[in-house]
Amino acid sequence: MMYDTAPTDIGGKATGLELDQYELVLDHFAKSEHKDKIVMGFEPGYQASGGLWEGTKVDEQVVDYV
Repeated sequence: MMYDTAPTDIGGKATGLELDQYELVLDHFAKSEHKDKIVMGFEPGYQASGGLWEGTKVDEQVVDYV
């Protein structure tokens, strides 16, 4: 539930998260949990924490990555 976290708390920019932050978090959990146990909660558009939206491009990149 990264959308409940302010982007700057996990290395993102004040303007929002980028694909790098999503990759970092997912890769971290993949090292300690089997990928079948990882559930990605994805909120497209404006993020709950602060109302930021990275834009359609980042949303599509994350979906493709997952």
